[in-house]
Order: sequence, then structure tokens, then C-alpha cells
Amino acid sequence: MKTLDKYIARSYIKAFFYLAGFFSFFYLFGDLVGHLEDIIDNKVPLRIVLTYYSAMLPIVLVNIFPLASLLGAMFVIGNMNYRNEVIAVRTAGKGLWYVLRTILVFSSLVGAMSFFVNERFVPSAEVIVNTIKRDFIKRNASERKKLTLRNVTFYGEDDKLYFLSSFDPSTNVVEGIVILSQDRNHRILEKWVAKRARWKEGKWEFEDLLTYKFDFNGNVDQASRRFYKRKVVDLGESPSEILRGKGSLARLNIRGLWENLRRFGDNMTPETRLLFKVRILSRALLPLSPLVLALIGLPFVLQLQRRPVGFAGLGIGMLIFFLYYVAFALASNFAQLGIVNPYLLLLPVPLVPALLGILAISHMP
Repeated sequence: MKTLDKYIARSYIKAFFYLAGFFSFFYLFGDLVGHLEDIIDNKVPLRIVLTYYSAMLPIVLVNIFPLASLLGAMFVIGNMNYRNEVIAVRTAGKGLWYVLRTILVFSSLVGAMSFFVNERFVPSAEVIVNTIKRDFIKRNASERKKLTLRNVTFYGEDDKLYFLSSFDPSTNVVEGIVILSQDRNHRILEKWVAKRARWKEGKWEFEDLLTYKFDFNGNVDQASRRFYKRKVVDLGESPSEILRGKGSLARLNIRGLWENLRRFGDNMTPETRLLFKVRILSRALLPLSPLVLALIGLPFVLQLQRRPVGFAGLGIGMLIFFLYYVAFALASNFAQLGIVNPYLLLLPVPLVPALLGILAISHMP
């Protein structure tokens, strides 16, 4: 590694870890303040609190890494530009991309690190965080029954796979139900499809329930088809089990999502199948964020030749980060509506800004 590359790499790494630590502490401290009253009222043990925030750390880092990478890149290159170091390198016959290459390589490495943490640690961490929040911090029933859960997917007893369009914890009503029974080799044996089910007296009362079985070749056994206007069934899955399984889709990494989509995609509801595709694509695009944000942000700081990168530059960086993730969130939400192909909505979010950043840097004098 050349002297210039070492200098830029050392400055970037120092800024990145400082910013990542600062924003992570700020986020965790804010969460603690927000939950402090619940922690005190419910007398949550210190050991549980420490476990909760230890598990939350990888979740926070995955969200903080792209911001820290962007601000670190803008800080290093912006201040080099202010001290005329960029001009000196270019005067020596090197192009602007030669100056930026180390930043872009390390931004890509941050993206790879984010992907690894998100796939390896975040799924299990979310299980711990959600369990502690439900069982220790948010014990009040009204706090746990505020929202209707959408697109619930989880494994139940006897390896049954549940796809639920919605679940209202306040009324214990489930709508848009698909239940798949499978053997040890994940071969589907039976399928239940129901409009609605209500939890009553320890059992589920189904409405408009259709059941049928599959033969060894995976074809529907027409003689097994049964339709019930109403049917009471003891599934062994209570509303509390549904609540515990509500994050199972989020707990899956890309490989798990893809395997479930491949095995059970044909038997999922269209909404659930689309949700799996959007989740897979969103997670696959995550590693691009630090590199794309660097390509967007660096042209701005390269224009600040008369002053160092201070609050104005950092403000620009945070605005870029905010707008990028708002665009990503909007694209994900619209993709789940199924109106437009999710690839046409999600792929342009990183690719278009990256292309504009490349053009802006290439045409700088």
C-alpha cells in the first residue's frame, strides 16, 4: 500500500470507528431513556437489561455503519481538499479517482461487514430483543396489543408452517390463513386455507376453511378436499405463540428466506410470496449502501475548497443518508403492494444515485 493510500486509510478508519461508536452510544442511550420508566416500573433485573442492549448492538451497528462510513469519507476527503492535498496529488499527474479509490474500497468493505453482521448476528439478536421487550419491558397488555400484525410467518408444532395475512392481538382474530403440514423431508402433506379464525375458549374457530392433502408426487388429492363453513380446531398454537413467532420472517437470513420461498412459494398467499421476494432483494442490496452513499456525498465536499468539513458538511452527509433511506423505505413499501415489479422499484434506489455520483466525480475539473 502506497503512502497516500495508508494516510487516507488511517484517517478514514479512525473517523469511521469514532463516528460508529458515537452514534451507537447515542442511539442506545436514547432507547434506554425511552424505556427507563417501563424498566423501573416492571423491575427488570440489571442482567436482563444488559442482555437486551448487548443483543441490540448488532442491530444498531448495521444501521449505523453506512452513516459512519459516509461521514468518515466526507470528513477525510473534504479536509484533504481544504488543505489543497487533493490538488497536490492531481498536480502530480494523478486523477481524482486515484485519490478516492481508497475511500471507495473501504466503503465497500464496510458494506461487506454490514452484510455479514446482518446475516450472522442480527436474526438471533432480534429474537432476544423482541422476547425481552415483550416479557420484561412491555408487560402491560395494552402496550403489547396496540398494533395489528401483518404478514406473519412462523413454524408451529409438528413442523407446521403458518402464513397469516393479519393478526389482531386485541381481538385474537387471524385473517388470510394458510397452514402447511410437512414431513421430515419438507414434503408438503396437507394444506389448510381459511378466510378467518378466532381464538375462543382455548381453541381456534375457523370460518370458510378449505383443507386438502397431497400425494407422494405433490399433486392435490381431490378426494381429500373438504370445506367447512365453521370448524373448531385445537391447533396447539395460541395467540401468545403467534406473538412469539411474529418476527420469524425477520429472523431469517437471505438463505433462509430463499429456501422457504423455493420450498413453499407455490403454497403461500400472493402477499406473503411477494413479501419474501422484497425482503430478499432488500437484504441483498444492503452491502451497496456505504459505497453508494460515498459516491453521492464526495462530490459535495469536493466543492468546499474554502473551508474545512464542519457542521455544514456533516449536515449535508446526514441529509443524504436520510433521503437515501427514505427512498429505500418508500420503494420497499410500494414493492409490497404488488403494483410494480419489486426489481423495478428497489434496484434504481442504489443504482441511479451511484451513477449520478460517478458522473459528477468524472466531470469535475
